[in-house]
Amino acid sequence: MSEKLKPPQKIYLQDYCEDYLSDGNTTWCDDKQNDDDIEYILRSEYNALRAENERLREALREIIALDDGNSILKYYERYYQVFRLARQALKEVKE
Repeated sequence: MSEKLKPPQKIYLQDYCEDYLSDGNTTWCDDKQNDDDIEYILRSEYNALRAENERLREALREIIALDDGNSILKYYERYYQVFRLARQALKEVKE
């Protein structure tokens, strides 16, 4: 029984041109070879990063919503809420 190989987390397109199907020179590699190589990542990794980005954006929206223009009266309450939201967002971020 053969062991399944895992796909690389990212690949790089080399010698990319817009008409790559007819040109035939475009290829890919696990490693970046040239400054103009184009990096691609797995769709699953992209989706995870996109979801993480949306969670962080939502946390920022919540922080912004705390400012009702009356910042002196409820300063300490908002201060606590901002740091609670920031702490929660950091817990959700993948390291």
